[in-house]
Amino acid sequence: LDITRANNIAISLNAFSNFSFRSLAETINDLDPDDKIDSEKVQFIPNLLPTAKEMMAIKKFTGEDDKLITAELFFRQLIPIKRIEDKVKVMQTMASFEEHVEEARSGFQCLQEVCGQVMNSEKLISILEMVLNIGNFMNQGTLDGGVEAFKFESLPKLSQTKSADGKTTVLDYIVETFIEKGERETLFIASDFPRIQESSRTLIGDLMSEMALNRSNFKLCESELTKMKHDQSSKKVTYGVLEKKIEREPMDPRKAIFAAIKARGAQENFEEEKHSGDADPRQALFAAIKNRNKSETLKDSDSDTPDVSELSPGVQKLQRFLTHAEVVLSFGERDQDAAIRACKGLAVYCGEEGGERSAGSLLQIICEFATSLESAIKKYDEKKEAERRKLERLKKSETGTQRQNEKEKEQDKEKENQSRTLPKNSLRLSSMQPHVGVTDRFRKTATKTTTTAAATTKVEKVEKSEKESRVVLVNRMLSEAPDEVKKDFLSGVTYKE
Repeated sequence: LDITRANNIAISLNAFSNFSFRSLAETINDLDPDDKIDSEKVQFIPNLLPTAKEMMAIKKFTGEDDKLITAELFFRQLIPIKRIEDKVKVMQTMASFEEHVEEARSGFQCLQEVCGQVMNSEKLISILEMVLNIGNFMNQGTLDGGVEAFKFESLPKLSQTKSADGKTTVLDYIVETFIEKGERETLFIASDFPRIQESSRTLIGDLMSEMALNRSNFKLCESELTKMKHDQSSKKVTYGVLEKKIEREPMDPRKAIFAAIKARGAQENFEEEKHSGDADPRQALFAAIKNRNKSETLKDSDSDTPDVSELSPGVQKLQRFLTHAEVVLSFGERDQDAAIRACKGLAVYCGEEGGERSAGSLLQIICEFATSLESAIKKYDEKKEAERRKLERLKKSETGTQRQNEKEKEQDKEKENQSRTLPKNSLRLSSMQPHVGVTDRFRKTATKTTTTAAATTKVEKVEKSEKESRVVLVNRMLSEAPDEVKKDFLSGVTYKE
């Protein structure tokens, strides 16, 4: 053997370290009746089998086992096994047949369920009617206007066709229309067919191919059962037995006629042939010989089939498996037929060609459309939320401005009230003649009213600087006067007695 190939096989055989090469070969030959090989390991047994060329090379070798490497020793144990590839395939089928059929059944049931839900969805019908009306309105006056139907492949274009502002799409308009009408829930069409995403990824063609493979594997198991029963028959027809059958003593024609009459089992038919006078004894003879040959053939066939008790455990296991697998397969084929009818119905409902195989693309389009609707709803909600926040900010801004204005008015009122509380006999500076009456004002204020210590100090300073320039005096007075006096002076406020 090729050294690389031999090394790979030797490494793979480590997974079967609890078997000797001979016991592993015997287990494979009888289809692993005790389930000693894990189902996972069964799947890569084909990688351990020799090719026809390799098997021929092993058969030609006549030397001792000690001259062979690990892979060659294993191959030598496989030589007596008949149809080893078929037996390994049968083992794989028994390990995974029901699982594969159930997977296919799940896919068929999903398609059947979703196709029925799509055809019965009132929400989808309402939205499709809206799409048709909008399309006719947009295409009014053109050849594309006034139509009664449209292709499902047009649905993805709704999220691509935009209005003049370049932001709002046809799908956005549809969503806004339904929400403003109070029909928001109608937009959630996916709630009518919850398994739409799963069904959109399921192709009925692939499921049908899987079921065809399961049926093929089932027939292989049936064929191998028949062959193994024949191999294990305890009563094989030998050459000597054939010779004894050939050397039978000649048949008596009269006995053949009586045997034919007896085989017919219907006395009335015999009486009719007797009275008719047209019965040919030779025809009865030939019929008797033919029937006898048939009965002997059936007898030989029955003798070649051993009783159940005479079968090996592996054959009995295979027989039990086929009984159960036939029921499982019938359920799978029933679900397959139902799914095909549902997919064909969906294609007709949507006006599409292609039969059941077009259902996959239709379900994918509907799934994407449902997702686009939900995205458009989310976009609408975000837009409304942004508008609400903007309005709140405007209201807060207006409220703040109003409060500020009110605050300023209150401050003005307070100033006005304070100005009214000043002494009536004090004189107010003129805006045109700020130097007039300043000295008298402070003098009168100091003598007639009780003022703050700061005002008294100012008056005293003014009295000391009578000889100074009036302009300098006014500037000095303003620098030392209270803030209210400064404001009154700058604004030209005058005081009257």
